[in-house]
Amino acid sequence: DEKTVKPLRTTLIACYEELITQHHIYSAKSQAEQSLWKLGFYKRIEEFRKRHARMSEALNDPSKRQRASQALETLTTSFSRFLDKSVSFYASLMGKLAAT
Repeated sequence: DEKTVKPLRTTLIACYEELITQHHIYSAKSQAEQSLWKLGFYKRIEEFRKRHARMSEALNDPSKRQRASQALETLTTSFSRFLDKSVSFYASLMGKLAAT
């Protein structure tokens, strides 16, 4: 459930950020940035894709259309916020790396 996973994901992202900004050589050798992307961001994108596909299918069922439409709108708003935060995170990370 997202309430349980979100704090763990936030901690994981912070740990990877510290590793990448403080230990450049090790993080490059261990592909820390790729792991950060996969675990902190990509898995969440995949979850959104799966939920979007299920809700889109439900739009074809007249008995589920209204509820699915509302859920899809909520999901889209949530995904947009997630993408905005992700872009901000990576912009900040790039700034930190450029400053070192």
